[in-house]
Amino acid sequence: VARGAADVVDLQGSAFAATDGDPRTSWTAEESSLESGAPHPTLTLELPSPQVVTGVDLATSLGALPAAPTRVSVNLGNGPQVREVDEDSGEIEVTPHFTDEVQITLVDHVDTIDRTILGFSKETPPGLAEITVVGENGPIGAQDPIYDRVVTIGCDTGPVITIDGRDYRTSVTGTVRDLAEGAEIPATLCDTEAA
Repeated sequence: VARGAADVVDLQGSAFAATDGDPRTSWTAEESSLESGAPHPTLTLELPSPQVVTGVDLATSLGALPAAPTRVSVNLGNGPQVREVDEDSGEIEVTPHFTDEVQITLVDHVDTIDRTILGFSKETPPGLAEITVVGENGPIGAQDPIYDRVVTIGCDTGPVITIDGRDYRTSVTGTVRDLAEGAEIPATLCDTEAA
């Protein structure tokens, strides 16, 4: 579970995007984090159970926005550990610690200017596409990308199609990605009797 410094209702740019398994979505810090004296943007990850954490893998956005972090602070409950972010791998090793919570603070980032639709230039806040917590035996927590999960809508609630004035129940099966992207998903006829 990921949560940012402020609660966000809209999932676009929210903390959820940093742990959803989809590198096409990104968490973006609030613009107020760019103000002088503002606290650095922070994400807190809650692990499924206490375990030894040895590092984190950070993936930046596929595009130029949000701005990529260059230095982060990782706190496993044993004090902040400030590390430079390797722009190629994103792997960050930390002094191992037994914990159920990982706090990641973006200390510094690439200065990135974005042009608004009105033509004004403004600095862009930092963010991350994905965060993976690493333990002694590899990734910790749900690493199953949500968008690869298969969803089935059964005959009792699936789409009803009408052919020659008769209604027929169908079921559909597809991935969360198919549904999110509005992809065509074939329907399976449940029976040949009209509903």
